[in-house]
Amino acid sequence: MQSLAFAYIFKPNPSNPACNEAIFMMKNCTTCGAQTREYSEFPSPHDPSVKIVRCFSCRRISLPYVCPSTGKAGP
Repeated sequence: MQSLAFAYIFKPNPSNPACNEAIFMMKNCTTCGAQTREYSEFPSPHDPSVKIVRCFSCRRISLPYVCPSTGKAGP
């Protein structure tokens, strides 16, 4: 089972270190192309050097993805 990732970095606030901000990383879904903060990222089974990013919506309704390097579809 794939885990849902929340990738974020901290933006330091030098004037007030107590107010550092968390900035969420946005990624584009391989299936629908939408930018998302809630995603699952894993290596493609067809080409492990390529990362597949799936948004929550596409994973929930099981839309297939296409590997960008090989053109092969996955579940």
